[in-house]
Amino acid sequence: MDVLGQAVHAFLAADPMEGDHDRRRSLAAFVLERWKVAGHLDPGHLLAAADRLGSFLAQRFPGARVRREVPVFAPVASQYTVGRIDLLVDWGDAFAIVDHKSFPGRPELWEERAVRAAPQLAAYAQAVGTATGAVCAGLFVHMPLVGTIVEVGELAAALAVSALPQGH
Repeated sequence: MDVLGQAVHAFLAADPMEGDHDRRRSLAAFVLERWKVAGHLDPGHLLAAADRLGSFLAQRFPGARVRREVPVFAPVASQYTVGRIDLLVDWGDAFAIVDHKSFPGRPELWEERAVRAAPQLAAYAQAVGTATGAVCAGLFVHMPLVGTIVEVGELAAALAVSALPQGH
């Protein structure tokens, strides 16, 4: 399951989300073959997941710039936040973060699984906000295998505030 998740993530990082359907399908097939999971997921399912994500981004954040695989290295209190943001949606004075989680579970578990990512997303949001001065307008967990996106923004924001050192 972990390798399949890595393959899904790799495709979502490389897919242009626009353009020729056949070329995108070939890319999806190539990624699945490269990760040796071609028999476990149809390339068409990857395209459908990417298309759903693209539709969500276009509707929720029209005209925003989408950056993929954005590295994060930021001091927070006496530690560092180090990682890679799957999707950073940027429209100047505000941003949103989308994290891909390849969770194949039942609908009643989606929110619980998404909430587990909230501390990671809160740390990334704090780092981006500090570096850019922009305001975080949303934190989302994208579950491409089940076709849903869960917003965890309020919980993650509360976690970020509670993690600040005393006096800040």
